[in-house]
Amino acid sequence: MDFKDGALGLAIAIMTIFVVISGIGAFYSNPEYSDFCPSVYNFHTEVECVDNGGTWSINEYGPTSKLVNGVEVPFESGDCKNDPTCSEEYSAARKVYSRNIFIITLILGLIFVSLGMYFFKIKAIGSGILGGGVITLFYSGMSYWSQGEDWVRFLISLVGLGFLIFLAFWFRKADHVQSQ
Repeated sequence: MDFKDGALGLAIAIMTIFVVISGIGAFYSNPEYSDFCPSVYNFHTEVECVDNGGTWSINEYGPTSKLVNGVEVPFESGDCKNDPTCSEEYSAARKVYSRNIFIITLILGLIFVSLGMYFFKIKAIGSGILGGGVITLFYSGMSYWSQGEDWVRFLISLVGLGFLIFLAFWFRKADHVQSQ
């Protein structure tokens, strides 16, 4: 493969990743923290905080009064925090989202690897799509790896390795038959 084919293959691999990532962003939005937890950090009194879905925590060591227009007025020293259940709901939604992204990108990665192997006769296209598929598989694993259980990671790795070895043998066999 000459330099032009290699550069074109690299460009195709990079664009493959851009297509995958931008496609996911366009058609499957990730959960936003603000959808689960209201913004309660700008409330400075317990009443405002609780009325807006927050939980007030008293700061025992904070000031008890403040100066307003030269007059000292009582001040509720504390912090407004989100209800802890909203963070749990957000985390659960993120976990489902990460799992789904993993499945989507795993399937796309395997499709791109397969297409790359098929089109490998046109070196720049085949190597580019194959490279994009490999990077998509890596992206897939990283999106869910930290949240998956050990046995799930092992099973995914085993099935992925088996599929790639199968593809290698299958396309090698097809190339061998065509060359005879």
